[in-house]
Amino acid sequence: MTKSQRYLLNRFDTERIAFRLTASYRRIELLEKQETKKYFTLMEQKEFLSEINRVFKDTVREIRVLCPTLTDEDLILCYLVVEWNLSNAIICFCFGNGDSAPVKQRKYRIKEKMKEVQSEEIFDYIFNNKCLG
Repeated sequence: MTKSQRYLLNRFDTERIAFRLTASYRRIELLEKQETKKYFTLMEQKEFLSEINRVFKDTVREIRVLCPTLTDEDLILCYLVVEWNLSNAIICFCFGNGDSAPVKQRKYRIKEKMKEVQSEEIFDYIFNNKCLG
């Protein structure tokens, strides 16, 4: 793990705390507790994406430097997994979709993109809850 990668992850932790103050965070907490899950509406999805982009803008910039091929949707998936360790099913509800296959496929593509730029440790931190060395 490089010094810049450690700095990035520390900043990410700080931004996670700020995200807990947003309406989207509260909506996801409710979603997890609901017995009958309701998809995010299109308006909720837009608000959710806007809040993530606003709160995590510094981390997004840094991750783009480390791995410029990651898309906005890739980064949002990373945030959802790190912040809540959400299941693929709950993540699908955040995107207004009930099928978890696209989430699994996106995780695979993210790993491949990170392999290309030697950022596999960050992938393990995000998706496998492994401590960084």
